[in-house]
Formats: sequence, C-alpha cells, structure tokens
Amino acid sequence: MYRIRARYEKKGRVKYLGHLEMIKVFERAFRRGGIPLKYSEGFNPHPKMSFALPSSVGFSSIGEYIDVEVTEIVEMHEFIIALNETLPEGLRIIAGGYVEPKAKSLMSIVDYSEFLIDFSIPKEQVGRLESLLGSESILVIKKTKSGKMVEKNLKDDIHGFEIIKAEGNAITLKVLLSAGSRGNLNPVFLLKGLGEKLGEEIDSREVNVMRNDIFASTDEGPLSFEKTISEVATQ
Repeated sequence: MYRIRARYEKKGRVKYLGHLEMIKVFERAFRRGGIPLKYSEGFNPHPKMSFALPSSVGFSSIGEYIDVEVTEIVEMHEFIIALNETLPEGLRIIAGGYVEPKAKSLMSIVDYSEFLIDFSIPKEQVGRLESLLGSESILVIKKTKSGKMVEKNLKDDIHGFEIIKAEGNAITLKVLLSAGSRGNLNPVFLLKGLGEKLGEEIDSREVNVMRNDIFASTDEGPLSFEKTISEVATQ
C-alpha cells in the first residue's frame, strides 16, 4: 500500500460545493483517471482517502490537501495529469507526492490556516485596523454551541497578519489563524469582530476569502503541508 498526498485548488463555482459533494467529485475523478485506489474492507467498501480541514463553503483556496491510498506506485506527473483531465473546472491538483503509509493523518496535524481576505472599510480606519490587529487583546462575545454567550479574545487565535493592500476603501489582509482541533478561528467571524471594534459594519457580500495554505506546528515554526511531501511534483 502506498499513500499519496496532493495539494489542490478550488476556485469559481466549485467553491460552493459542500464536503460530501467534494468527496464524490474526487471519487469519480479517481475512477475516471484510472488511479489504482485501495478500498476499505467490509460490506460497503469505499476508497481510502482523507482530507485536511476543508475550507468553508464559499471560500476559494489554493491550499487544500487530500491523502489517498493506492495499491501500486503511480508516476506522480501522470497522477496529476490524469486527475486534472477529469476534475471539474475550478478544481486542479497543483502538487503531489508520496508520504509514509504510517504518517499521521492530515487532520491530526492541522494547526494553522493562512488566508487572504478582501473587504472594504473607510480608508481613514486602516490605521486603526492595523493598531487593533497589533494589540494584545481583541475581546468579543461569542455564542457557544450550547447557546451560552462567552467572551473570547481573538488575539489568542491570530498568529500573524499583514495588510498587503490598502487602496481607498479596498483592503487585502493576510492572516495566519488557528485551525483544527486545537482551535479554529473563522476569518468571517474575525472580520465581524474587527468591524464591531472599529464601529463599522463590514458587508459580508463584499468579502472575498481565499485560503493560501495549511500548516502544522513545529519547533521551527509553522510548516506548510506541502513540505511534508517527499519529492514534490507540480503541475
């Protein structure tokens, strides 16, 4: 058994597919591409594949990851080409390679997600926005799953930020946020909290979110999932 880890992007209309729909899309692409998948045992066998923390419906991404087990070695460029010929428009494999069969699962090593967020605020608020992001605390009220209202410090889940564009009212914010089982800060919730602190209502219809990558935590700092792949092939 061999394990392939692939990085893919989702853009355009496919960003509105839910996770279950995405699983079906990939299963179909693997079959049509002739990939020798390994299947689970039992009454209802299914392809042995898993996803890193999928980005939210409506988010674009160039940093999605999937692990799939195959029964024989597949030349990686052929793997990428075969899938890209069968995946729908907007989904594309951009890198891939092999990982150890016993390597930790994708979900178990997710610690951070990096996003680019496009939104609008009055240009005179840009300085306040940067100061707010650089402050020690950004306290907001959050409703828990049980319905309880609790205070949350957004700064606990912000691990880096940069305003990479500020042209008039148009802002592009790059931000590294907690993700996975250790904590998860949704960029839309972040914007809502920032807007409240600035006294501005940020129109969600004018917000565009794209995930750049997913990272694991290491002693040397965040490690891109792509770095966990040996001999990366790209498209």
